[in-house]
Formats: sequence, structure tokens, C-alpha cells
Amino acid sequence: MTLKLEELKMCKGCQLFKHRSQPVPGKGSHLSEVMLIGEAPGADEDKKGIPFCGKAGETLDKLLNQAGLEPYITNTIKCRPPRNRDPYVDEIKACYPWLQQEIATLQPKIIVCLGRVAARCLIHSNITIQAIRGKFVNIDGLPLIMPTYHPAAIIYDKGKSLPLFEDLKKVRDKILETRDPDFP
Repeated sequence: MTLKLEELKMCKGCQLFKHRSQPVPGKGSHLSEVMLIGEAPGADEDKKGIPFCGKAGETLDKLLNQAGLEPYITNTIKCRPPRNRDPYVDEIKACYPWLQQEIATLQPKIIVCLGRVAARCLIHSNITIQAIRGKFVNIDGLPLIMPTYHPAAIIYDKGKSLPLFEDLKKVRDKILETRDPDFP
């Protein structure tokens, strides 16, 4: 585990600690070249302490398997906001050092931002996810970033499934390209 769970359990950097069952650190291999970042834990994640273990996670797992990716998966914040609302800016800022610690420890080649909240957290722009989805973005001090749809969006709009899958394939191809310069 990248984050020190005992320290994370003691975090009171924002008011969300009052409502959580437990904080939700990231999951996956520390050797992964790809890090996926979602917005915040949902109800299932809050109960189990594991990111993307609910319906959106099942959807994401299927797409990741099809794309041949085994990423490390985390969220911008580590505690569930009440009623699954979007995290507030002050909550994201309070949790950002935890995310920075994960990024620094893992040193992924590519970060995939799942949805608007994660993309805005790292890109620091109010641009829409539709405008930047599927494009690699360079931000000083960070690995290459690819914003895409959050897998929960697919549950409500099946038309976003193929674009998300195509984005994951682009990430896979970029990783393969960095390993083999003669990759077609």
C-alpha cells in the first residue's frame, strides 16, 4: 500500500473524516506504469476501504481487462462525500498531499483522470471533459495525463463506453511505445 494507512486513518484535514466509515487508499501494483485517478469513494468503497469496488468498478475492470491494463487505482480524495456529491475544492486541496505521495511513490508513466473532478484536480482548468477527453496532456512536474470519462458515466450513458475503451487502448499503446521505440 502506497499510503501509510494508519496516518490516513488519523487524517482530519477536512470535515469528511466525520462522515466516513474508513478512508480509501489506492489499490494495485506499485510497479504499474499507469495510475488511474477517480474523484472520490462511493458508498461501497467507504464500507470496504477499496477504490472502485462497486458497479463503476465492475465496469472499469471489464474495460481494463479488454485493454490489457493493470493500473494502480486511487481517487483525488480518500473519504466519501455525503450523498456522493462532488468533492469541494477545499476537500481536494486538503487531500492533495496524499495524492502527491501516491504519485511520487509510484512514479507512473501515465495518469488517467477518470472524469471531470480528477481532470480538474491535476490539470487545474475548468475545461470540460468532452473537450480534453482522449488527449494526452503535459503538466510540469507530473507524468503524462490522459483525461477520460468516469466509468460511472457509462452506467447512465452506454454511448461513452466505446470512447472510454478507446482511451484506455491509447494509454496501453503509449506504454508499449515507451518500452519499444519500434512499436508501430
